[in-house]
Amino acid sequence: MARGVTHVLGVDPGTQSIKVVELQQTAHGVALVRLPVILPTPEKAVDGGQVSDPNAVAAALREALRIGHFTCKKAVVSVAGDPMVIVRVTEMARLSGKDLEDAVKFEIGRHSQFGIEDLYYDYDILQPRDAPADAQKMEVLLAAAHEEVVNNTVNALLRAKLQPVGVDVQPLALSRAALQSAGLQGFDQTICCLHIGASATMIIMVRKGLTNFIRFLPQSSEAMTVAIRRAGVGDAAKAEAVKRALADVSTLVGFEGADEGSVFEVSDTSLVEAAAEEPEEATLLDIDQTLPEGVEGPPVPRPAPHAAPSAVPGMTEEERQAADALLTALEQPVADLATELRRSIDFYRRQHRNEPVDRVVLSGGGALLRGLAELLSAETGIRCEMANPFANMLLPDDSEDLKQYLAQIGPLMTVATGLALRDIIQTPVTAGGQA
Repeated sequence: MARGVTHVLGVDPGTQSIKVVELQQTAHGVALVRLPVILPTPEKAVDGGQVSDPNAVAAALREALRIGHFTCKKAVVSVAGDPMVIVRVTEMARLSGKDLEDAVKFEIGRHSQFGIEDLYYDYDILQPRDAPADAQKMEVLLAAAHEEVVNNTVNALLRAKLQPVGVDVQPLALSRAALQSAGLQGFDQTICCLHIGASATMIIMVRKGLTNFIRFLPQSSEAMTVAIRRAGVGDAAKAEAVKRALADVSTLVGFEGADEGSVFEVSDTSLVEAAAEEPEEATLLDIDQTLPEGVEGPPVPRPAPHAAPSAVPGMTEEERQAADALLTALEQPVADLATELRRSIDFYRRQHRNEPVDRVVLSGGGALLRGLAELLSAETGIRCEMANPFANMLLPDDSEDLKQYLAQIGPLMTVATGLALRDIIQTPVTAGGQA
């Protein structure tokens, strides 16, 4: 992969949507060159995070370039999807040179069902600033993707007349986006990234700028929609629309029967294993909104009212009943998500000298579920906030409309933005391998 590319497109080809953002490093900081673009992915063009129809994806990318008026041709793109892509943090004996290379190949072979000759891979030694100089063990971040996945993705970019300068994995892109959102203080903190996609969820810990914990969960925004359908709210489209319009899970905090005001209980014996399972592509909630006046680009998420659904002014009796049914349907999947987040945080603390987690950053389409940040803050005792990778960037203009717009789409643009930051914010993977 080319290094040192500081004017670049971040391209995130998701199962449901394709996201493109253009960033440039300047003498005064990272600049958002033009408004990001989000377009629906052509049907069956991306399956489980993997490009299956390069021609269709290329056509969508050309349309995105036209809409966004992007002039930059250099692009960093993401690959995803189990079992074709693996990302792991593993502990190894302190090695170097050929011994390290052989150990990396062995570890990748343990986690992948494919031979090493069929994979593009990369790795990086995670060396915290406060690590003991005489430590006999070290943590290594591994990333590998089947050559078919990489080749299909790269071919889609080439057919769109783009120049691929990097292929990356989502957890690392999310880490960079979280650091950009947090600013300089993020490099002295431990940040928990909770990325809720359509098919799966990622929990990533970024400690002092290093990605040192990755876990994949089956919980997803799609699972929430399925739960609503099972409650009799309607077909998939109607269930999704009702979820967008009426759901406010903040009202689930402290429901009757909860222990000491908590919705969820976590067993002390429930330890999780990091990186239990790779997710399918994380994608956005399909949000039908309009843009600020005079702005062209992707759809804007609706500002979230803070009132409980039953108390929203002007709500009809039918809508109130639907909102109540919605909360009942969402109770279990949201509880499962919060439980797994708490378990992951507890596990991480046990493995890292009980050090604190400073903040939880929510991203992905599922993060737009109204009230989720408030609920997770109450359940974990940690500040939970929506990701805004455009925070601390130089913007095309200083208008409040633009800032609000970018904050609203921020959770959807974390992967694409993190890809574009690849050579601007240095996080793993940055060494070794053959990616």
